Amino acid sequence: MAPENSSSVEILNLISFSEQLQKLSDIENPTPLSSEMINVAGVRADLLSAGIDVSVIENDPVLQESIKSSQFRNENQGKGPAIVAVLGLDGYQKYFAWAMEQSLDQPTLGSGDESSKCRGLMQFLGETIALASGQMTPEDYCRKTNLRVGKKYQKDPDVSKEFKLPIDEVGIKKLKEISSIPKGSAIEAYKMILSLRK
Repeated sequence: MAPENSSSVEILNLISFSEQLQKLSDIENPTPLSSEMINVAGVRADLLSAGIDVSVIENDPVLQESIKSSQFRNENQGKGPAIVAVLGLDGYQKYFAWAMEQSLDQPTLGSGDESSKCRGLMQFLGETIALASGQMTPEDYCRKTNLRVGKKYQKDPDVSKEFKLPIDEVGIKKLKEISSIPKGSAIEAYKMILSLRK
């Protein structure tokens, strides 16, 4: 009886995480993620039920360093090696192709090439794996994800305030360095992640 109850609680938390991403992805009225609502064990179980085992990271200091990297470059640099270790090269390539397709109308980053357009979605993938593997706190995950989404709403004062976007010169400069994700794409990115290993 006890395991059944804990499963019910876990399922409710998983729904809450998906619902948060759904609300975050509402193009007309996005709602920031709340770290209090994120059950890391539930996110991890969600990934595991989709065939994605993040435990490979927990016992490998090199992969821990990789997934904690502040940058995503490619499958061999930054977050890339840890993502490939968890998803396999095929899963990585499928997600990357999807992210590129979703980001066609996004600007390239600095002196980056076409692939830099999807860097925000690739960071979202890496940070979701980092969260599920215990290498990122829910607070950091929410802060970074909210900035990636909120950045697209800088011209909307109400949304900017709700997402706590910086208004000072230093904060605005830092926000420019953060890779954004296309409006409405967080929930689709999560669904794509869950489809990679089935």
